[in-house]
Amino acid sequence: MAKFHIDWEFFDQECLAAGDPDAAAKALLIFCNRVRQLPGIERHVVDYVVGAIEAAMILPQKKRGPALLRNLKLTAGNRRPLNRPHDEIFMAVEHLLSSGQGQNAAVSQVAVDFETSESSVLRSWKQGLVDREAHRAMLHEEGYC
Repeated sequence: MAKFHIDWEFFDQECLAAGDPDAAAKALLIFCNRVRQLPGIERHVVDYVVGAIEAAMILPQKKRGPALLRNLKLTAGNRRPLNRPHDEIFMAVEHLLSSGQGQNAAVSQVAVDFETSESSVLRSWKQGLVDREAHRAMLHEEGYC
């Protein structure tokens, strides 16, 4: 009959993790400690993955997720190009705002619809506001308004 080793320290934290983000972080730190002790894993692999987890889990709760993604290099260090023109995004946000949605809800919805990040939508919308005001100023200077 095979014997199984149960890591009770990890198990306790894992059980609490569903309702407690700090317990989830502790469980990940215990996991990292166990992985570092394993023989046969290349040091650079351990340092990359485990180091990223450890560095993120010691931060305050709200900073852990973004830090982990950044540490694993899963977020772009620079801005990715949009898959739609800025004016299309601007018009979609403006349409939702005019129909009564709040700014956050409109930006979130357009981000989902256009398959891009909320920050990209917000940036495009703000640029659209600047462009619209510049266009209005030009029309006013030329006597059309």
